[in-house]
Amino acid sequence: MENNWKWVGVTKQGKTITEETTEWEDVKENIQDLMFRDSLTNQYIRLPKNADSFIQGKTASCSLNGKVEIESRFIGLKKGNILFRIRVNNNNYISVECEEIES
Repeated sequence: MENNWKWVGVTKQGKTITEETTEWEDVKENIQDLMFRDSLTNQYIRLPKNADSFIQGKTASCSLNGKVEIESRFIGLKKGNILFRIRVNNNNYISVECEEIES
């Protein structure tokens, strides 16, 4: 099953960017608003805007024949010594993760 959730961000200059059009590494320091958007239902999950920084990523597996499958995606934020993530897996199950990190 394909994961329909993709990240959408708004830069500090007000430009809307998406996972399909922008490399995260090029904009990660310039994000002021980050959310997931479900491309089938057009539903959004938005993170609070008052983060120290935002993160996004994917977890994947690789079979012996070389097939790579993305198993889940996450967006998150760092605020002080707290790391907060929203993760969506390939079955579209949504989970919330929170952990204390070293400052």
